[in-house]
Amino acid sequence: MPRLRLLVGLALFVVASSVGAGSLPQPPEKVLPGNVEAGRELFSLNFARAGDARLNHGLTKQGNGLGPVFNGTSCVSCHRQSGIGGAGRLDANVVTLGIVTRPVPPESIPKALASAREVHPHFRQDSAVQVLHHFSLGTSEDVAVYDAFRNSIFDRFGGEEVLHTIRPVRQQIGDVTLEIAQRNTTPLWGLGLIEQFREEGGDIVRARFARDQTEKTPWITGRAPGANGGQGWYGWRAQIASLDDFVRSACAIEMGLNVPGFDEPESPVKIEVTSKRAQRTKSRFDLTDEQCTSLTSFVRSLPRPQVVEETDYRRSMSTRGQSLFSRVGCADCHVPDLGWVRGLYSDMLLHDMGSEFSDAQTATPVRAIARQRTISPYYNAVIERDVNVEVPTNPQQEWKTPPLWGVRDSYPYMHDGRAATLREAILMHGGEAERSALIFKGATADDQQAILTFLETLRAPAPEQNAAPVALK
Repeated sequence: MPRLRLLVGLALFVVASSVGAGSLPQPPEKVLPGNVEAGRELFSLNFARAGDARLNHGLTKQGNGLGPVFNGTSCVSCHRQSGIGGAGRLDANVVTLGIVTRPVPPESIPKALASAREVHPHFRQDSAVQVLHHFSLGTSEDVAVYDAFRNSIFDRFGGEEVLHTIRPVRQQIGDVTLEIAQRNTTPLWGLGLIEQFREEGGDIVRARFARDQTEKTPWITGRAPGANGGQGWYGWRAQIASLDDFVRSACAIEMGLNVPGFDEPESPVKIEVTSKRAQRTKSRFDLTDEQCTSLTSFVRSLPRPQVVEETDYRRSMSTRGQSLFSRVGCADCHVPDLGWVRGLYSDMLLHDMGSEFSDAQTATPVRAIARQRTISPYYNAVIERDVNVEVPTNPQQEWKTPPLWGVRDSYPYMHDGRAATLREAILMHGGEAERSALIFKGATADDQQAILTFLETLRAPAPEQNAAPVALK
């Protein structure tokens, strides 16, 4: 079984403040590991034609190449909006099929799994979410079989129109409730700064801010998410700890590439393995560890977004909008600065966004050690032991606060792209953010426009910046 790690109310007036400002020094210039130029080529390379690679010779002799199931043939095919490394359009959304596990009584799990496997054979007790990839490799007959399999799942939910609804759609099938949900492609600009901050003590700063945030605004329950290897930082649920794991998991999930640490997903239908493809499987990995490091290094080198104010009038409007952004409470979670990472507009914490944002792929629950006391019927004595228990939260509707730098050029908005405009995105906020959404809704048209004007100054990196990697500062 492949070890596929899926990707997978605010105050009336709060002065925007930096998270942990001054707690960490401004980082010195950092030398990136790996070959950034080689990583740039890998990021743009069409893996359906790996032989076209100029710098990365040997790809056609490694692993088995693209697939067998995949969403795109290159990284840039999804990360291309407003320049290389940008967000993805709706047609690049990842589509998932998940078992709704909350609430599900433990005794019903075997029956639920049996029903789920009749729909998708790869469901397991430890694998309750499957990606419904857009494409499959193989002979024309094999591709037709995969397409028929995928369409048969959509038919259970009313046909391919389910994809146009964008929001999660659930269906009871036998003894299980299944859900089709989507994830929008996030922009990668400036992730090198976030990763450097994480490496240099970001876990501590972020956890401290989460405590301070709850004390100042008790209706906010932001928490630092857990992940394999420590706290989570990447992905919509912040389920992945490091940028390198984030990049490698995307290679596996999106393009079906076997990479160190992440296996390619198997096809849910039987495909014919050609002799040429079979020969290439003698070498396990499609990308070597060195090539993965180069790819991550290129992503780390992508420039941060910029602030652009075109006219004196818009500058004045933007300044007022930035003040209002804090006054309605948006800056409680979309904090301007994360330590020395200036202009990020995110606390990088998980927040409960309400039932409208619930889906089957949950955030990693909080677990803690608790002392359990039981009475033994045999010895008539109290027995105490430590047990690992889940701390009550709502992981099915918790989401990481997305950074707003570059937000003007990162539409559509929200984790699945359900909001076409910034106004729609603000008004959709629920749960802990509902308070701010209601204040925005009740504001004057001029005040609303001022906030939107401010957000529209947060742009993608300039084209000349986006054309070539830059060193971290």
